[in-house]
Amino acid sequence: MLIGLTDPLVEGEPVEIELGFESGESQRLEAPVQRIVVEEQGQHGHAHAHDHKHDHAH
Repeated sequence: MLIGLTDPLVEGEPVEIELGFESGESQRLEAPVQRIVVEEQGQHGHAHAHDHKHDHAH
């Protein structure tokens, strides 16, 4: 969850994220905004996104 956003997120643009830890330390990082695609659960019992592949051979 991102808290304190002042502008809308734009897909593909970088966003700066600050992580706060219980120790009181923090770390800043930058990551591109990406759309998350969620599908309904299928017969395998978990959701799939469109941009990756799974090996379902068990």
